Amino acid sequence: MTDRFSPAALVKEAWDSLRQRTVVGAEPHDWAARLTLLVLPAAGLGVSIWLDWSIRDSGSLIAGLSLLAAALFAIVPQFAAWRQRLTERARPSEGIAQRKLDEVVAHTLLAAVVAIGLVAIAVVLGNISTPVEGSLEVVVPWVARILTGIMVGGGTYLILTMMLVVNLLFDAYRDANGLAERAAGGDERWRDQDAA
Repeated sequence: MTDRFSPAALVKEAWDSLRQRTVVGAEPHDWAARLTLLVLPAAGLGVSIWLDWSIRDSGSLIAGLSLLAAALFAIVPQFAAWRQRLTERARPSEGIAQRKLDEVVAHTLLAAVVAIGLVAIAVVLGNISTPVEGSLEVVVPWVARILTGIMVGGGTYLILTMMLVVNLLFDAYRDANGLAERAAGGDERWRDQDAA
C-alpha cells in the first residue's frame, strides 16, 4: 500500500520530538511526557469500558471534533510561517525555539488526524442506536462500550496534546524573543531598556 495514507511518519516524528530541550549536547527523551501521553488515554479507555459507559447521542461530539480538526489544520500554516521567519534570521540562540515549533507542528497534525478518527467513530456510534418509545436502544451494546472507550481515550489524548502544544508555543515564543533570559535576569540589555 502507498505510504500517502499512512500516518506512521507523523506518529514517529511526534513521538521522537518528545525530548528535553537543551542548548548544548544531546537532548534526552522526555519519558514523563511519553508515559503521560500513553498511560492517561489508556486509563481513560479502561475506566470507560470498566464502568460500561456508552455514548447514546454523538451529534455534538461530531460537530465539536469536526471544528477542532478544521481549526488544527488551519493553524499549521501560521506555525510554518513563524518557523520560516526563525530560519531566515538564523540566530544560533533560536535553535531551541525552532525545534519546539517543529514539535508543535507534528503534534498539531497528529491531533488533527486523531480528531478526524474520533469523528468517524462518533458517526458509527450515532448510527448503531435505534429509537424505542422516546429513547435510544443500542443495537450492539458491547460495540458501543468499546467505541465509547476509544472516544474517551482519544479525547484524553487530545486534551493532553492541546496542553502540550500551548506550552510549547509559549516556550518557543519566549525563547525566540529573549523573554526567558529577561525573566531569569540573564540579559542586561533588557534591564537598561526597561530603565530608560
